[in-house]
Amino acid sequence: MLTLVVHFAVLLVLAAFLAWRVAERWWHYLVLAALTVLLCPYVAQHIAGDMGRYFPDGTFSDGGQGKDEIIIVSAASTLIFAVIGAACVVWAGNALWRVVKARRAAVRG
Repeated sequence: MLTLVVHFAVLLVLAAFLAWRVAERWWHYLVLAALTVLLCPYVAQHIAGDMGRYFPDGTFSDGGQGKDEIIIVSAASTLIFAVIGAACVVWAGNALWRVVKARRAAVRG
């Protein structure tokens, strides 16, 4: 269980830090939320999916309780990975926008 707590603590801190760093304006948080919703199906199918296979044996309980834990971990990981992906997309958009603005200013000035 400690493995799961450490896993989620690290992922939550990373996702929160990235979201905080890329959101330069209040509406960037709305963009992050919308992109997170859009990325969730892709992340669930291609990246996260069944997270039980990534953890060592003995991490989850045996029987039905273990299956429930795997489902919760998989859903939470999918959401957190989607937030991280959305933050990366917003960061790339901000960087691209800065380049475009700099080139416009260089052409005009």
